[in-house]
Amino acid sequence: MKILTCGLLSHNRIKQLKFRHKSIANGVIQERRKNKPVPGGKYKLHDFVNLYFNPRNAMMFKRKDIHADMCILGVNSDLLNQ
Repeated sequence: MKILTCGLLSHNRIKQLKFRHKSIANGVIQERRKNKPVPGGKYKLHDFVNLYFNPRNAMMFKRKDIHADMCILGVNSDLLNQ
């Protein structure tokens, strides 16, 4: 329900708003990405929402055991330019 009211949020934004959520992320990988700057250096990777262009990706394969508890959203490609 929170996606409907707040939209898609970055890792850092969720922490700022103190939302209770169940992360399916790999903690080791998230620790590595936490301080990773994006080109230009002004922002970090966790300041952005991850979008996967292929629904059959490595993360989904690793989490296949909990697929019944997950929700996959389709995003209209026109939104990428906004």
